[in-house]
Amino acid sequence: MAYSLSDTRTISFQTNSDLSASQFCFVVLDSTSRVGIATKSTHALGILENAPSAADSGQYAATVSVDGVTRCAVGGAYPIGTWLVPASSADGTGYGFSVADSTSNYKYVRAVMLQASTAAGDIVAVRLVSSNPGMDSTVA
Repeated sequence: MAYSLSDTRTISFQTNSDLSASQFCFVVLDSTSRVGIATKSTHALGILENAPSAADSGQYAATVSVDGVTRCAVGGAYPIGTWLVPASSADGTGYGFSVADSTSNYKYVRAVMLQASTAAGDIVAVRLVSSNPGMDSTVA
């Protein structure tokens, strides 16, 4: 690996559900300031670094990477440099999907892949990028 995962900014949050199966997935902040799984066409807060269970509810147990280099579970085989958005049209996993595969647009991009993946569920190194609501599908 030609980069370090030690320069990642994280914030702790309460969870809105059991996230024990969602480590390295995109998450969003809900109206109660708790994190949950990101879905298609949402602006992801970041990537969940740990796996808080239902027993952790009410505690600040979710560690979320909001900036830097981290890991992300992806929804398919993608090359290095792929722009990732949370979820595809019917998917609720919080996996990162290629913006081209998701029928989403670039304003939801939250990461760029630093490693290639070979299949859905692979966990790869990514660089988190700012979520930019001003971007649209014409930006490449």
